[in-house]
Amino acid sequence: MQPAIETLSAREQDVLENLAADRTDREIAARLGIRERTVRAHVSRIILKLGVASRVGAAVVFTEWKIRGCLDAAGQTMGVTRMHLKSSCGH
Repeated sequence: MQPAIETLSAREQDVLENLAADRTDREIAARLGIRERTVRAHVSRIILKLGVASRVGAAVVFTEWKIRGCLDAAGQTMGVTRMHLKSSCGH
C-alpha cells in the first residue's frame, strides 16, 4: 500500500518537502516563517499520517514518491506548488 502524501495538509506537504531536503527544524521554520515548535508538530503528524517510524522514514517515503514520477519531469522538489503535489500522481 502506497502512503497517501496527498492526504497531508498543504503546510504538512511544505514541511515534508523541506524535511526530505535534509533541513533541520530550525531551517524549515525559517524558510516557512513558522516556529520550530510548529515544525515539530507538523513532523509528528506527517509521521503518523504516513505510518512511518521517524522523520527519516517520512523523507524516504517522499523520495520514493518523487522517484515514481509524482513530480514534474525535471524532478524538481523545492518550489513545486502544492496543487502540483496533489494532482501529479492521480491517486
